[in-house]
Amino acid sequence: MMKFLRSHARQFGMYLLTGATATVFDIGLYLILLWSDVWYIAASVTGGVAGFFSAFLLHKYVAFKKPQQIQRHFSRFCLLSAWNIVATNAILYMSVDVFGIPEEPSKVLSNAAVVLWNFFCYKYFVYV
Repeated sequence: MMKFLRSHARQFGMYLLTGATATVFDIGLYLILLWSDVWYIAASVTGGVAGFFSAFLLHKYVAFKKPQQIQRHFSRFCLLSAWNIVATNAILYMSVDVFGIPEEPSKVLSNAAVVLWNFFCYKYFVYV
């Protein structure tokens, strides 16, 4: 069990680092658009698309080190990302419109909700 944890700990750390970088693109653009009076859902989708491309490249080449099979990985990444956009925005909507949490922290919470399941989806579905 310890060997399993050690072998995945470094990769998980890189996944978190590369994901954090992509999240900066996502949330940064979201905040810029939000402060420019763009509707929060439109701002979230736009930020998500920007984060999408940076996440794909950083996860593929840095965290999971899988330079081959770009078409296969990209198509699987697209499927997972489509699910993530729906899930993230559903959580965002519920946080803001149902629970009354402000838009800025709601975006952070909605992104954080998908981080853990994504590691395993990337490792065992996208980059295999």
